[in-house]
Amino acid sequence: MKKNRLTLIAAASLIMFALILGACPPIDEEESENGNSIDNPAMKKVEVALGNDKWTEVLEEIKEKNQYVILDLSACTAPASNTGGGLTPDNKFNPISDSETGKDKIVRVILPDAAVEINGDFHYFKNLKSISGKNIRTIIKNIFSNCSNLVSVEFPLLEGIPEEAFFMCTSLVTVEFYEMKGQIFKEAFMGCTSLEYARIPNASKIEEKAFSGCTSLKSVHFSNATDVGTRAFSDCTSLKSATFTNAASFQSTDKVFGGCTSLESVFITTAAGSAFKLGDNIFERTGSKKLTITLGEGPDAGTVGTRMFDNATGKTVVVKIKKGTWLSATATAAKMKDAFGGKGSIWLTAIANFDAGVGTASGAGAVTPITGITIQEY
Repeated sequence: MKKNRLTLIAAASLIMFALILGACPPIDEEESENGNSIDNPAMKKVEVALGNDKWTEVLEEIKEKNQYVILDLSACTAPASNTGGGLTPDNKFNPISDSETGKDKIVRVILPDAAVEINGDFHYFKNLKSISGKNIRTIIKNIFSNCSNLVSVEFPLLEGIPEEAFFMCTSLVTVEFYEMKGQIFKEAFMGCTSLEYARIPNASKIEEKAFSGCTSLKSVHFSNATDVGTRAFSDCTSLKSATFTNAASFQSTDKVFGGCTSLESVFITTAAGSAFKLGDNIFERTGSKKLTITLGEGPDAGTVGTRMFDNATGKTVVVKIKKGTWLSATATAAKMKDAFGGKGSIWLTAIANFDAGVGTASGAGAVTPITGITIQEY
């Protein structure tokens, strides 16, 4: 009898233990490890009036927990007054703080929906991979320069890209600013060696070295760019195609595509009755087997610079020009020979295609090894 009673007591204990276990939610092993690495950050959502004190407090909490985080500030509002980091009363976000600690643990930032401008840099956010701001319109010079882990940026309302904004962001793969109609300033993306696609179709101007050294960039398409600066795409060794359409006019300065050894196609159209200009040495050091340059239906006249193909190592260049386009050298007819390896200024209404059989002059009488330059009308 005593043995039966002990058996019943043991059974009841097991049942009670099972019930207790059932009442406790199971531990999600994956969730418990959130924040332990850059690739598995924890979510941190903040909903406060984000003045300097609160911003510093957020960073101190991140430091104390020692976790990598996705920092969601989207619901934060502007305080009545603030002259430091965080959000100012006029809705400008500044990432500066009294202490830089904690910033190295932030993997992604979702900026306040109220923020329309960023007026500080992210240089201490050394592990930042992604940032977004649905209403950001303005950013400052050097804002993300040398942020080597930055992969993606989402500012759909951005109005322009300042000088060196993404300089040497070597992990940046794609940028998309479809609505941006302002300028891409000097060296904005210079040295972004992982950048494959830049979708900024409505940019009005591309300044000097804006994309220079973007060795993974494959293609570019701009719909409204009227000016392209010196060496804008120089040494983009993977660039195969560049398209410029619908601009009121088109002017390029020197060496725009210098060192683009994979370049195969350049297509330019402008508004009816407008003019285009191709700068000196624009295609220097190009090297694909065949390069086709198409000057589309808009322009009535064009100016070409000297030695456009200096030190090019390709085999064939085909220049397609709309029938009736007046093509002139920068100064004298002799310079046209330098430009195309052909004759002087030509009215193309009745031109026969020609193969010059030589390249352009380079230095003291040297000739670049392009075997043929053909001008075609269409």
